[in-house]
Amino acid sequence: AKLVEQNCRWFDFEGCVFSQTNMTAKDTRDVTVGKEGSGRVGVYRMTGLTHVYTLECNYNMGRRVNRLAHPHAPEGMDQDRSLSPQPPLRCLSPKYTPECWRAVGKALAISALDMLLANPCSRLGAPGDSMAIGMARLRSTV
Repeated sequence: AKLVEQNCRWFDFEGCVFSQTNMTAKDTRDVTVGKEGSGRVGVYRMTGLTHVYTLECNYNMGRRVNRLAHPHAPEGMDQDRSLSPQPPLRCLSPKYTPECWRAVGKALAISALDMLLANPCSRLGAPGDSMAIGMARLRSTV
């Protein structure tokens, strides 16, 4: 999830709650409803993995917009032609559009490439040692 936040303006890592306590918590607005029916809790029960999540979205607007680092551009490659170019920052809390949702989907795919250290234009650094160091640094913040 932290990696997706590095690749997408619209993904709010601070809005993610991965604790085991949260898996059995009751809804604050209606204490008769728990989270047992959510996809995330179902996956947790099947696998025991707490850092698995489902994409739960506010369809209207977010609380904040991430600032993204510029992606690494291999020598001879135009920075604007990378897998994940720097999108324009329009406002601090925009209303979501289909373009925003496409960006989230793209960030999920780019983050999968980053996890495999297979993204030649990663925001974590150049492929090889630099990218591995960036990944280790990111993991230490979680």
